Amino acid sequence: MKSTQPTQVCFFEEEPDIGDEKIINCTPDTATPAKTMMYARMLTIIAPCVALFGLYPATVNAWDYGGGRTAVSRGPVEAQQRGACGAEAVTITVGGLERCYTLYVPNGRHGGPMPLVIVLHGTGGAGNVIQRFVGIDQYADRMRFAVAYPDAVRPDSAGRKAHWNAALQQAPDDVAFLRALVEDVAGRVPLDSRRIYATGFSSGGMMVYRLACDAADLFAAIAPVAANIPAPILNNCRPKTPLSVLAINGEADFIMPMAGGALCGGQKTEACNGGRVASLDDSLAVFARLAGCGGAPTSTMLPLRLQDGTSVEHRVYPSCAGGTMVAAYVVHGGGHVWPPVPPREAMSGVSSKNLDATQMIVEFFMAHNR
Repeated sequence: MKSTQPTQVCFFEEEPDIGDEKIINCTPDTATPAKTMMYARMLTIIAPCVALFGLYPATVNAWDYGGGRTAVSRGPVEAQQRGACGAEAVTITVGGLERCYTLYVPNGRHGGPMPLVIVLHGTGGAGNVIQRFVGIDQYADRMRFAVAYPDAVRPDSAGRKAHWNAALQQAPDDVAFLRALVEDVAGRVPLDSRRIYATGFSSGGMMVYRLACDAADLFAAIAPVAANIPAPILNNCRPKTPLSVLAINGEADFIMPMAGGALCGGQKTEACNGGRVASLDDSLAVFARLAGCGGAPTSTMLPLRLQDGTSVEHRVYPSCAGGTMVAAYVVHGGGHVWPPVPPREAMSGVSSKNLDATQMIVEFFMAHNR
């Protein structure tokens, strides 16, 4: 039976952080069948381009990337940003707050315990938005691991965006939330507790560092992208156990300065609420010392795939103990992006086609356990 509901035509506003998105306006389209067919043809043409930016109207099929299953049908991000969990979202209560996450489980889930990768969105984003563009689910199908995409809490104050509590000691306790998430996922699918990982972009990457500082006993490895340790927690970052770290930073990142200092050059905007971060070197040194690595990192330039004005340096701290690894990919000329995803705004700077961040992260994770 054909639906009699009018098509929803939605317009989107983009935010500087990758994984950010909100619906500005959705209006019913009482188009004729011919007009509807025209829209369908247009979507067929533009969908591959749109997918790069993670922008989809209204809803997306819950089955994705070759047959795995996601636990949430992806509805408008606006609802997620208001702090409301969708009807099909996985929800848990932590600290008196209802928290949400999207869970992706590949086919073949009954083959024994599997790893878990947690992916944290940037400021103003949502788990089911960052899921669309990073492409981790397709690796989950091939390598058989589960993926969780949690949502940060949006503050009650007007105009404030959902963000992770990476630097502050006050509520909400996002470390407790993410610990509870792992426990909740373990009650739904068989997990290998030695192979729990976390990655995230921008403020999500800062939260990943916070997890490594306060919950190192839970994770085998982390991979922050376009992020450093928040300056307020650097001196108190004392992981209980060594873990492997892979950082990916743009050397020309204006929003998250690789050398440390004020976010966005100290300019407070809708995208930047202020704050300071440690440098990449100081961030990695915390974990290199803990792992007993021997001295300064070695440096190798990767072969260029494409002449796009960027080059990639691979830094590796030598002789780390117990099979741990502390390393970084530094994208010279690169900005505040998840390579090779194109930048969403001019202030984000340049992306690089000389590095596939998702591939590097997944391969790094699958090579390390506790």
